Amino acid sequence: MNLLPGEPFKKAREKYITLGSLAMTAEDHGVMGSTPADKLAANPGKTRAELMSDQEILEYLRKQKRSIEGYPTEKCKGNSVIQSFLTIRARKLKTSVEYLRGIGRLPEEFVNFSQESVEN
Repeated sequence: MNLLPGEPFKKAREKYITLGSLAMTAEDHGVMGSTPADKLAANPGKTRAELMSDQEILEYLRKQKRSIEGYPTEKCKGNSVIQSFLTIRARKLKTSVEYLRGIGRLPEEFVNFSQESVEN
């Protein structure tokens, strides 16, 4: 029995890592072993971002940013678990911003976004 991931899995995983969750299709979810949202499943070949309105994208990015900014810097400074979590969240937000910029869907509010602004 071969338990190593196949090429479709590797491609979907790489897509997730480099472009983020907004670039994922129902097919990508399937080959990675996850269940896509109903809206994705009903629209094969479409990405999550393609199925979102401009307002939904803006709210998604704001929520990601708030999830990072919600931690008081001084209180969390010495907590390596929280710092790791915040670094991962900041990278996820950066990846989403870069992907949306690349497809021409980045909201004006995030045009000058920098990962450092939410990591510090």
